[in-house]
Amino acid sequence: MVALQAGDLAPTQTADDLSAGTRALMDLLEKVQQEHYRELLDASLDVPAYYLGYDVIDARARWLGARSGAIIEELDERTRLVDVDVRVGTRALDNGNPTAAYERNGLGAGASFPLDPAPLALRQRLWEVTDAQYAAALEAHAQVSSEAQLQGPGLSPPDDFGPPTSRVNHAWRPPLDMREAWGRWRTRVRALSQLLEEDDHILSARVTMQLVEQTHHLLDTDGGRSVHATTRVRLAMEVSAQAEDGMTVERFASFDGQSLAALPDEETVVEVALRLRREVVALREAPLATPFSGPAILDGRAAAVFFHEVFGHRLEGHRQRSRSEGQTFAQKMGAPVLPPFLDVVDDPTAASLNGQPLAGHYVVDDEGVASEAVVLVEDGVLRDFLRSRAPVFEGDRSNGHGRRAPGYQAVARQGNLIVSANVTVSEQTLRDSLVKLARRQGKPYGLWFKEIVGGYTTTELSGAQAFEVLPVLVLRVYVDGRPDELVRGVDIVGTPLAALETIVAAGDRMEVFNGVCGAESGWVPVSASSPALLLEQLEIERSDRASDRATLLGPPAREDLTVDRARRRIR
Repeated sequence: MVALQAGDLAPTQTADDLSAGTRALMDLLEKVQQEHYRELLDASLDVPAYYLGYDVIDARARWLGARSGAIIEELDERTRLVDVDVRVGTRALDNGNPTAAYERNGLGAGASFPLDPAPLALRQRLWEVTDAQYAAALEAHAQVSSEAQLQGPGLSPPDDFGPPTSRVNHAWRPPLDMREAWGRWRTRVRALSQLLEEDDHILSARVTMQLVEQTHHLLDTDGGRSVHATTRVRLAMEVSAQAEDGMTVERFASFDGQSLAALPDEETVVEVALRLRREVVALREAPLATPFSGPAILDGRAAAVFFHEVFGHRLEGHRQRSRSEGQTFAQKMGAPVLPPFLDVVDDPTAASLNGQPLAGHYVVDDEGVASEAVVLVEDGVLRDFLRSRAPVFEGDRSNGHGRRAPGYQAVARQGNLIVSANVTVSEQTLRDSLVKLARRQGKPYGLWFKEIVGGYTTTELSGAQAFEVLPVLVLRVYVDGRPDELVRGVDIVGTPLAALETIVAAGDRMEVFNGVCGAESGWVPVSASSPALLLEQLEIERSDRASDRATLLGPPAREDLTVDRARRRIR
């Protein structure tokens, strides 16, 4: 059963709840914006602006990295950036049109911005960036207009920028008090990094701890005025070893949340560290996989990454608008695209699922629009796309998925992608079905993908509509009853429609994968959740992961760190 927990930010707070410094910054931004907008609206300009948006991003980042029981890097910094969006032309055709390049089109900037509240310094920087963005917008609009004239008359596409929609005034979270907690985590990170290396076969191990707090101060000439904050905490462990043939094998695990309290207790962290160490040592001894096409099980986290890459990216709205995109599902609204027992929702309003934090949670998107849960697929039928303020079809409104990293144009992106099944079976039934399918297809084994670390997909029309995902923990499940065999050096490849239509069953336990995703609008935090899935057909190929020579020197002597001693240190 999927149990979602809503976020803890209230998008109904007023300016009275904000600090005096924040109110002063917002008032100054509004005043300067009005002055610049009046100038950019001047009818004497060849191409006046019709929209001006400011977003000042105040960021606090803390970072710890440890190896071999020692802190090797530590960062504590505060930065301020400003995104300035200038739109020229009309809402129907402007510099944000897909025919313009995403870089230097007057949308974004990511320019440095003064930390001090000196009004003259703030005004000066806004003037410099706004002027540069207007110049870039004019250049992009000229390109877009030329492209439109070359196309000649035809079907009327949707507008490039939709009207204002559900806007959020304030969603405020006070900064975390990190002084005492950060000291405790320094000790834990050191001990975990030593515990991961307590085996002579370990090539390297690293533990990192990251805390990022961002506060957005957003105003635009469509009436948007928003202060919204996000906090992201991540504890990550990675460990590698080297096989006899020189291939490096790796294991990775992370814990994500919106606060330090969301991270697991020391017992859980130690057990995961020990499991990673065991698995990477086993991987170095595992045989290399051979190319294979046949039945496979994707465990929950593996299925989640698979759906994010293979399916989710193809439902992002801007990919349905661009002529350079393959538009796999653009003409399939209301048609079956998945087996009838599967539903897909993207719900950034959810802070957790079944008690596990979701990294893609946010209350306000990067265009100042309230986030929404979007039913993408219901009973296997395509119902909707993820949308920013750039409509997918005529008359569309944003559903709160306009996202970006500072410096990029906001486009429709995934948040918390959740795949669920209305008919499920047990893990043992999935396994039995895998063996039956392999036997029926004349295969000696089926594959069970336990972990996938990431992947990428090609959605452009100029390339093959293909995907590649990168598993790190793969088992051969033999039809003759032999024990499962771990293999290494595997990549999953294929085309989305061919792969998705072979899903025949789903498990009864949901799992969550948290991470960050890079695309046209930069790196943004995301999550994907899914039950295990059984596919009749999945193709793998030998990976091209580099091999290197073995170490020439023996490893240094290690202090024996027992599990009990590690737990005491981590506490």
